[in-house]
Amino acid sequence: MLKVELARYHQMALSCLVLTHSFLAMPASFNVIETYLKLVESCSTDRTVYTHILHPEVEQTEYPNLYTKTTQYRNLDGIMESVRDSRELVDAQRIQITRIVQCASEIVVVEMKWEGTLAIETNRVRRGQLLKGNMAMVFELRDEKIYRQRSYICYEPF
Repeated sequence: MLKVELARYHQMALSCLVLTHSFLAMPASFNVIETYLKLVESCSTDRTVYTHILHPEVEQTEYPNLYTKTTQYRNLDGIMESVRDSRELVDAQRIQITRIVQCASEIVVVEMKWEGTLAIETNRVRRGQLLKGNMAMVFELRDEKIYRQRSYICYEPF
């Protein structure tokens, strides 16, 4: 079983290398993901816009980080709640994509830098403080929409 899995991932890695060098124009999947990240960056809570790019069975997984101590699983409702929470936590945020790679036909990996100006004050942070982090997200698409998203977030020390 392990040998089969390793062979599958090896084949995906080869596909990834070929695809990253063969695109002359931005694939549609990149546009979907870029639109999603812009919505998240702006803290848009317009559910209708999200339904155009998120699959009805979307699942977002956020792995533990500085703020999320346990793995979080979110469906569309949970994603919308998380965006609303972000509006209360940050006055402004910026997402800068540093690398985007399509592997296989439905998998896209995005590396990015994030920074946000805090809207709250706690015993650990002050209002107006700028936080920075590095992120990697793995997107799986189905029917030209985001079906799965896995987030790996690493905040810089503050």
